[in-house]
Amino acid sequence: MSALRFYINDQKNIRYAFMSASKPVVFIYLAVKKSDELSAFLLDIKEKFSDVIVNQKYLFSSMLLKHEFFPEGLLHTSEIRKK
Repeated sequence: MSALRFYINDQKNIRYAFMSASKPVVFIYLAVKKSDELSAFLLDIKEKFSDVIVNQKYLFSSMLLKHEFFPEGLLHTSEIRKK
C-alpha cells in the first residue's frame, strides 16, 4: 500500500487523495483536461497495482466554462440606458 501512496503523491493530475478510516478504500480526486489523460492514468494504475486494487468505481464530473464575448463596458452602459 505504501507504493500506491508514493505513486499517488507523484502524479501531477491528482488534486487530493485519502484513505477511508473504516475500510481499506482509497479515494482519489483527479483533474484532467483530456479523456486521454484519464484513460492513461486508469490503465497505468491498473497495471502497476493490480495486486492491491480489487475494485474500481468512478464518479465523473465536468466543468462547464462560460465565455462572455460582449464587452463589459458596453454591457453596463446598455443597462444604464434601459433605466
